[in-house]
Amino acid sequence: MDANEIRIGMAATVAIGSDRRAATVVAIGGGTNEDGTRSVDRIDVREDAAIRIGGDGISESQSYRFEPNPNGTLWGCKLDANGNWRGRQNLLGKRYPATVFVGRRDHYRDPTF
Repeated sequence: MDANEIRIGMAATVAIGSDRRAATVVAIGGGTNEDGTRSVDRIDVREDAAIRIGGDGISESQSYRFEPNPNGTLWGCKLDANGNWRGRQNLLGKRYPATVFVGRRDHYRDPTF
């Protein structure tokens, strides 16, 4: 997806190691190109509430429904030189990097950790 096609409210997925966290685009930033077109190079995504549907206990195969979470973790993301969104979040005094995918919402918690 072209960065300039991103809109507030679009689905997103924050990937951290083997985990994925459902999220929503909540802010878009950037500048203006020489030709006057907009150039998106920053977005903020907020983690959604992922509510597990059915199933007993944690497993590799789980289904979720998603709801907006105004208190979800906010990730500031920048577009890297390869066209990938890279998110950063400071949690408990440590910087956590993530890759952010826009256009799909997915959630997975690796049960082996």
